[in-house]
Amino acid sequence: MFKKLIFACLILCLAFACANENAATSSNDSSDSEEAVQTESETTDETADLEEKIDMEAAKASKYFISQTSFFGISIGDYISSITENIEKAILQDGEGNFDVYNIKSEKGKMLGYFYPDTQNPDKVGQIVIMTKEAYTEEKIKVGMTFKELQDVISNFEVHGSETESRTHVFYKDLMFRLDFYSSEYDLDLAKIPADAKITKIMITG
Repeated sequence: MFKKLIFACLILCLAFACANENAATSSNDSSDSEEAVQTESETTDETADLEEKIDMEAAKASKYFISQTSFFGISIGDYISSITENIEKAILQDGEGNFDVYNIKSEKGKMLGYFYPDTQNPDKVGQIVIMTKEAYTEEKIKVGMTFKELQDVISNFEVHGSETESRTHVFYKDLMFRLDFYSSEYDLDLAKIPADAKITKIMITG
């Protein structure tokens, strides 16, 4: 009788030990699964960040990228004589008079914009004006973008009207965006600018 009791106790202990082992295995499997999901999520985020970085590097390498100082291989301060391709001397007529400019053209002869000689040193490149819709800034700002779309991607900008042909410009860093909205008010109320007013030119002021 005593032997049977001992045997029964041993059976119970063995069953309890197996149950604990199965529970521990299940817990470890669950933990491993959670860790795997977390690792996969982190890897996905890292991959997306890397792809975005690569895309931006490729965008900046394009001749159509508008930086704070250059466009289409032409930088403010370059000697004009050093630019041997894609430019053509011209006369610009506007409300302020006639100005010497250099048209910027693509390899196929398409008009992309123009630049002024520097006012202090006419041998060098001054303000650059971009007119093509193919060009873009780091924030993906392009000619044709609306004022509402512009507000969605940048902040800390100023908007001023002008007495010269009532031109309205958005000032952001070393860039200016001319709108097809006209006002002679310098301290312009943003609420007066239609959301669908479009960018017609992008200027690099340097």
